[in-house]
Amino acid sequence: MDKLASLIGVPHLFLVEPDLISTPQCRIKLNNFAKIMDFTVRWSGSTLHACTWYCTEPLAEFGGVTAEQLFKQERYDALMHYFAHLLSGGYA
Repeated sequence: MDKLASLIGVPHLFLVEPDLISTPQCRIKLNNFAKIMDFTVRWSGSTLHACTWYCTEPLAEFGGVTAEQLFKQERYDALMHYFAHLLSGGYA
């Protein structure tokens, strides 16, 4: 739970307290993170590769920040647009 909380940028408490995990903010972040992981697992071939890419791969299109950093900056829409670009045959 600690690692998941870190990956999505919420305090650990948000994922273990029923009242907090059901807040709109937490639900939106979890849903968006699930969508990102769904894409990256299908794209990379495994959960391990997806998590590694999410945390460590600098994205030139965004000045060298990682997908994790974009997500924590609440730039989910920009990240999803990037994925759409990849799906349409664009280069990473």
